[in-house]
Amino acid sequence: MSGIAVYQDSPESLKTIQYGYDGTNARVLRLDSNGRLYITTETGTSVEVVGSDFDIRNLTNTQDNIAVYGNDGTTNRILKTDANGALQVTIGMSFTNQSENVTTADDYAGSTQRDISLQRQYSFFVNNTGTNSATVKVQVSPDGTLWVDDSTEFIIAGSETKVLGPNRFANYVRIASKSATAGASTTLTMVYQSQA
Repeated sequence: MSGIAVYQDSPESLKTIQYGYDGTNARVLRLDSNGRLYITTETGTSVEVVGSDFDIRNLTNTQDNIAVYGNDGTTNRILKTDANGALQVTIGMSFTNQSENVTTADDYAGSTQRDISLQRQYSFFVNNTGTNSATVKVQVSPDGTLWVDDSTEFIIAGSETKVLGPNRFANYVRIASKSATAGASTTLTMVYQSQA
């Protein structure tokens, strides 16, 4: 009976029925087992969509704004070409500048090993900041463990600087140094520079 208020202390016990109108009769709306409105068509549960003026064709860059992207590890970035359509590539160059100080002893000791496997150019600036002379040579290694001499010995007098580099390619390079005169140590500053 319409217009009569319903009072219920337990809302879960109150049940109602919703109706829809088919143009002639009022009909109960049906829900599926998940509580969603149950919709069917004359052909079953699929819904037929009628459309017109579909433009099914091959894509073109002038009409469809096609772009190709790459990812820099974080962000998608559009690839760039020149006026002739050739891909533009900027090759970044990196520069390494590392320095260390060593004090010579009577026996050879190696400097910090440097990985030169991906470097195009590399060299060591060895500056004798002391007064006594030092003997130095370049060593290379395939694995950072097995070291082979790759130059003759060079004497660097006090306050003198020499530029050294390997003659052969290897994965690693270092400078071995010792005092030129036993018991007469000196201090060397070794600057490693490379460009990739």
